[in-house]
Amino acid sequence: MRIVIDVRPLQKDPAVRGIGTYVRELLRHLSRVDTTNDYFLMQCRGVDPLCIDLSEGFKVHTLWVGAWRGRLSAFNLLRDWLFLGREVGAVRPDVVHFTAPIEARQFYDVGRYNGSTVATLHDITPIVCRSLVFRGRRALLWPLYRFLFHHLRSLGHVITNSATTARDAEQVIGIPASRVTATPLALPEDPDVARASADELLHAVPAAAEDYLLYVGELSPSKNPALLAPLVAGLERLHGRKLHLIVVGRPSASSRAVAEEARRLGVADRVHFTGYVSIALKRALLTSAHCRCMVFPSLYEGFGLPALEAMAYGVPLVASNAGALPEVVADGGVTVDPRDVDAWVRAVESILADDAQSRTLRERALIRAQAFTWERTARATLAVYERIAATEPSA
Repeated sequence: MRIVIDVRPLQKDPAVRGIGTYVRELLRHLSRVDTTNDYFLMQCRGVDPLCIDLSEGFKVHTLWVGAWRGRLSAFNLLRDWLFLGREVGAVRPDVVHFTAPIEARQFYDVGRYNGSTVATLHDITPIVCRSLVFRGRRALLWPLYRFLFHHLRSLGHVITNSATTARDAEQVIGIPASRVTATPLALPEDPDVARASADELLHAVPAAAEDYLLYVGELSPSKNPALLAPLVAGLERLHGRKLHLIVVGRPSASSRAVAEEARRLGVADRVHFTGYVSIALKRALLTSAHCRCMVFPSLYEGFGLPALEAMAYGVPLVASNAGALPEVVADGGVTVDPRDVDAWVRAVESILADDAQSRTLRERALIRAQAFTWERTARATLAVYERIAATEPSA
C-alpha cells in the first residue's frame, strides 16, 4: 500500500501536547510494526522538517504540500480545497490519513481519494462544551467546526482514541458504527529522559518542598479549571489541610481566572502555575513523595493522557466521570462528577486520610496503565488501513 499520513499537526503542535504526542508515537510504532508498505509524510513547506526516530527498514518518504499560514483557518481550508487533492494524488495513495482535522481546522476532501480517507477524531469537546468553547469572537468559528464534524460522515473510516468517542461519533455526529474504530492511546516512550533531581525540582518549583496536589494539562474552559481553587479552599475549610496545588500547562485566560478565584478564596499563596515544563521535571513532580494526588476535573475528554500518565507513575488519581475518563481510568483511580466541588473534596480527603486506600490506588493505577501500549495502537491503525484499502479502489 501507499499510505499518506498528514503530519502537519505535529509541525504546528508541540510534541509535549496531546495531538503532537499522538502523531509522533503513531509514526514511531508504525515504523516498528510495518516494513512492507510505503508511507508518505505530508508536511508543510516553509516549516522545519520533522525529526522522528523511525525504525530502520521503514519505507518513508516526504510529501511536501503548501505552506501553513498560522491560524488563518479560512486561508488554509481554501488552499487545501484547491490544491491538496492534486498534491496528494500525485503519489497515487491507497490510504490518506488526516491525523487531526478538527483540532488543526484542516480541510480533508474525501472525493478525490475515492473513499480511502481516514481521519482521527480525538474528541467532540467543541460539541459537548459548545457554550464554553465558542465564547465571544470564537462563536464565529462554530459553523466551521460544524462543517468539519459533519464532513466526517463522508469518510472511508474514522479512528477514535476511545470506545466512548466511537459511540459519540455514531450517536452525536451520525457516523455508522461500521466505519468507526477505537484505537486507545498510550504514554510516549522516552527512556533516555531521566527525572530531574530533587534540587532541580525545588529550584524550578519551590512549592514542591511541601505536600501538593498536581494538575497537568491545558487550562481551557472545557478542562473545568473553575473547580481547582474551590477544591484547595474546601480541603482547608472542611478538613484543615493546607495543601499546595501545582498546575502544569500552558498559561491562558483560564489560568488567570483560577488565580483570581484563588485570591478571592484566600488560597492564592498555595496555587502555583509552572507553564510548560520539561519531561524530566514533570516526571520529578509525579514521582515526588510530596505529590499526594493528581486531580483531573475535565468536563469532557476523548481519552485523557494526563490521567494515564498519573496512573503509570502510581500517583493516586481523582478524575472526572465525564467523557472517556471512566473508560481509561477504570479501577485505577476515583472518578467524580466534575461539577460537584463537595464530592471532589470528599474524594481527595479520603485518599489523604487513608494510607491503605492510597496504597491500593497506587497499585491498581500501575496495573491499569500497563493495559495501554503504542504498539497495540499502531497495529490497530494499520488494520484500518488494510481494511479500507481492500474495500476501496485506489486513487
